[in-house]
Amino acid sequence: MKQQSETNKSERRAMDPFNDWTFKRLFGRQENEDITRGFLDLLLFGRQTIKSITFLPNETIPEDPDQIRSVFDILCENEDGDRFIVEVQKRNTPELRDSLIYYTCRLVDQMGKRGKGERYAIRRVYTICLMEFNFDNSKEIRSDIKLVNSGNNQVFSELINIILLRIPNLKAQSYEECEAAYEKMLYLLKQMKGGMNRISELMRGIDTTHGLDAYTKEIFRRLLTVADESSLTKEERFTYDSWLKCAMDNRMVLDAEIAEGRAQGLAEGRAEGRAEGRAEGKAEGRAESAREIAAKLKAQGIPSETISACTGLDADTIDTL
Repeated sequence: MKQQSETNKSERRAMDPFNDWTFKRLFGRQENEDITRGFLDLLLFGRQTIKSITFLPNETIPEDPDQIRSVFDILCENEDGDRFIVEVQKRNTPELRDSLIYYTCRLVDQMGKRGKGERYAIRRVYTICLMEFNFDNSKEIRSDIKLVNSGNNQVFSELINIILLRIPNLKAQSYEECEAAYEKMLYLLKQMKGGMNRISELMRGIDTTHGLDAYTKEIFRRLLTVADESSLTKEERFTYDSWLKCAMDNRMVLDAEIAEGRAQGLAEGRAEGRAEGRAEGKAEGRAESAREIAAKLKAQGIPSETISACTGLDADTIDTL
């Protein structure tokens, strides 16, 4: 019996951190505040710096009902009042730059004007975007975007910070090959990606490497402990599996769209009218595919809010399926 238990323990697998539900479970809960602190420390400062983290509501509602609501994967604040947005992006969109700027400015606007003695009590805002694609065809892993004086290239303000992390551009094959602390965090997340690697193997890699300090090892081991699939309740496991299925379905739809678009592009050339027609057809196809996926998930008893997050459909549309 003991041997069977040890075998099961060695076969435990890490959940995929790039799954939306998993990422929020790992980094967006107060009970895992130490993991989030370590995550931000390594990504931003490379050392143990942040003393505490408080999680804030991940949706900001503007005063004007015609303005866009902002919904973040993770929104938190440190002991100094600095705020951090963390977003995971699976696919590139034309609005990506605009949305990152909008998210960042919304947080600055929320800080607003304060009372006596301090008219504008604005703290630093960090918007961190982990991208599972090669954004803007850059070969860099990381881009740090600030307000800069174009005349002398000097930073005008340290208050606004947008950080782009291109996951595919990290080519390191070990922790030792990672040059910066944040690369080591990304390397571990890549090792966990797909949910196929065993916890025991990942733990062994952390313990035996010479490229990690004690603080980093502690954070990484805590992250893997929480990411252990065997720690899920029956209900959590059902939700996790539903999100995995949704991600696979969406990936299949996207791959089919890309293949169809390439085929049509080769066959029809670059005529403007045909390109517009293809764009409309793809949009209709995506909408129909989303409805088909939502109907399947609904038939399996998956909650409407989960289906909405997976497919982008609103609750009213889901109710009619």
